[in-house]
Amino acid sequence: MSRIAAPLIIRFWKCVEIDVITQCWNWQGTITNKGYAQFTVGSRTDNTRGAEFVHRFAYAYFKSPIPIGLTIDHLCRNHACVNPSHLEAVSDRENILRGMGPAALNARREYCQRGHAYQVEEGRRWCQICKNEQGRGWRKRNLEKARGIQRRAYYKRTVAP
Repeated sequence: MSRIAAPLIIRFWKCVEIDVITQCWNWQGTITNKGYAQFTVGSRTDNTRGAEFVHRFAYAYFKSPIPIGLTIDHLCRNHACVNPSHLEAVSDRENILRGMGPAALNARREYCQRGHAYQVEEGRRWCQICKNEQGRGWRKRNLEKARGIQRRAYYKRTVAP
């Protein structure tokens, strides 16, 4: 005789612990190596059994179905949180930019490494001052090559009295 699985929502609440300070619903069940809550859904008999992220289940159950092309962002930055009020459906780009990864940190920068403000045009950004300095250096190096002058000789001619 096969065992009848408990409804998903009952299994969900058995593994939720509410943190009164942060209001996070912390998952006490299976956690992936990246810190996301996960549980098994489906049936073995009809081959629909598989793992699902609990935050996606919570959003779909308590709020609304997840729109196609959107991902779920944890507003509290706690990957094990399954509180639907801490979850928001956003695009992949928005989710990445809200994070603390290298792409998000670089996107938030307003100045280059030397402290100059970036120029922004049509989605591109660059430091015009550094670009000009790089161009001057390139011209100088290539001018020396074109004239057949070695670097030391070039500096002696321009610097010496």
